[in-house]
Amino acid sequence: MILSATNAARRPSMRDMRSNITALFLLFSGALAGQSFTPEQRLADLRQVVETLPRVHPGVYAIQPAAQFGAAAARLEADNPSLSTLEFYTRLAALVASVGDSHTTLNVTSNPGANLGFGTLPVRLRWFTDGVFVTAAPANRQGLLGAAVEAVNGIPIADAIARLKPLVAHENEFWLRARIPVVLVNAGLLRGIGLVAPADPVRYTLRLASGETATEEFRVESATMVSALDAASGFVPVNTRNAALNYWAQYNSVSRSLYIRYRACQEQASRPFAQFAAETLAIMDANTVETLVIDLRENGGGDSNLIVPLLVGLSERIPRLRRNRGFAVYGIADGGTFSSGLQNAEYLKINDEWALALSGQSGLAAVLVGEGTGGKPAHFGEVRAFTLGASQLTVQHSTRAFPAQPWIPDRESLYPDVMLRLRSTDYFTRHDAWLALAHARATSLPSPPEGDVTVVNAASFRSEHGVAPGGWASAFGSFPAGAVEILVQGRAAPVIAATPNQIVFRIPPDTPAGAARAELAYAGGALLAGRFEVSPAAPALFTVNAADPTQPGAVLNQDGSLNGPAARARRGSVVQIFATGAAPAGPPQVWISGEPAEVQYSGMTAPGLWQINAVVPPVSASGTVPVYVTADGMASNAVTIQVE
Repeated sequence: MILSATNAARRPSMRDMRSNITALFLLFSGALAGQSFTPEQRLADLRQVVETLPRVHPGVYAIQPAAQFGAAAARLEADNPSLSTLEFYTRLAALVASVGDSHTTLNVTSNPGANLGFGTLPVRLRWFTDGVFVTAAPANRQGLLGAAVEAVNGIPIADAIARLKPLVAHENEFWLRARIPVVLVNAGLLRGIGLVAPADPVRYTLRLASGETATEEFRVESATMVSALDAASGFVPVNTRNAALNYWAQYNSVSRSLYIRYRACQEQASRPFAQFAAETLAIMDANTVETLVIDLRENGGGDSNLIVPLLVGLSERIPRLRRNRGFAVYGIADGGTFSSGLQNAEYLKINDEWALALSGQSGLAAVLVGEGTGGKPAHFGEVRAFTLGASQLTVQHSTRAFPAQPWIPDRESLYPDVMLRLRSTDYFTRHDAWLALAHARATSLPSPPEGDVTVVNAASFRSEHGVAPGGWASAFGSFPAGAVEILVQGRAAPVIAATPNQIVFRIPPDTPAGAARAELAYAGGALLAGRFEVSPAAPALFTVNAADPTQPGAVLNQDGSLNGPAARARRGSVVQIFATGAAPAGPPQVWISGEPAEVQYSGMTAPGLWQINAVVPPVSASGTVPVYVTADGMASNAVTIQVE
């Protein structure tokens, strides 16, 4: 420390030294957990945001007018003296997010944010189409895996999400769905938005996999975490493997498929991308590849041009590969596909016309499956950041506007050709439903049912699996008591079982594929009706316990015992899989633990009941493994079996 001449004239007392040390500690440590900044310090951060963002962001007022942004900032300045530090910076995060550019955010998850109190709870969540579920939990609370979150501190989960939504900078629902689970486990944001009192633990009301309801308390603390997809207990989907690698590939000689995982558009020091591209192309040259899958899920970006050597090499080989009529290219994208990851998904979609015009080469024209991308085709990007003087939090912001590619519709998201919304059971059965669509060579899904009678597959209860001539279907609605009759295209369908809300029936075997009408007849008249789509095969597998998130399958072992933890299948043994649908002329493809399985028998053993006998392949995983079936461009739901 350099003392002024005046200070040097006397020797500091012990009391002075203690005061100086305390002042320096407060100055340089920022706000440790439990500390807060003065209103003046917070105001300085607010003014830095308000003054800096318009200078550095080319479209800071593209979504909302300057007056609206300024009014929100003025309200925060007026409220500042009465706010806690967590409340202030949560409000500041919402102000930055209101710019409406997913790249422009206040980063509260960094070390300075954790010091402020924005710590992460020891639980991981994911938002599926049927709710928010626990996907990882502390090792001493593994019973929470698979639980549905019904409330946060007594606030219903839908209301909690609505209150947290302004904190997530997003341009579409897919990025919001990807990011809300991160916000839901951030103790500081939950407190800052008023969902949790300052000193209270975070309480989640959970519906456990057993069906029971429990309230669990969490605080920010270190914990050994266990995932629902733990490799020690069973199969791990291919897209979740090698989490430390930005890119990798594997070839399957049985399915003749090449899977390329591209998790981040960033160089890997241990394996430069140019080397990876050359090695991957060499695999294609040395092997027969009929299905090429490029997986861009959760790719948050980086250098959009990094992938170009691979795409150029693939484009050069496309004319040769297309001589095989069975060849197809699939891309997979989700709500985490963002920024440069989104741009790479756009590259996969380029067709020959545009590719030849731009580069003189063929386009990949991939079939994109999954869900809408988190990024918007026309978006801001090329990120920079500045650090707030008081809190040391960083504000990430865009510096450039990117137009949509000319072959991509300029909508709020890049939508896939085959869009499938994941359910929690897809995840907890360890099933990669989007990769299954690529394996099935899907190009579309059945249209959702409409009307007062909702007709779906009787095995999976899901419209995307379709219903088939001769297969079992379930009609849901509010039905009158007494004898009922179901008519499909005006013809009576055999009723198998009926309750006031569900009727299980068999689609007449001669029903043609395409749009169909179901009518509920009672006492000689049609009361309710609905429309649905009939598909040629529509495979769907039965489970022995639909309430179990892992969906144990109606599968018999080779000795006739029901497969389960006490009666596991051996590799090389034959299992009997029970399904509904229509057995195709050729054998279906069965996938067990992610591997194609030899099918020894496929046929209808009773009206509407389809039996498939398959050999358990020499898979590496033991424990819980998924089973699904593909046929005629359709992929079934997955069930699980236990493998020794």
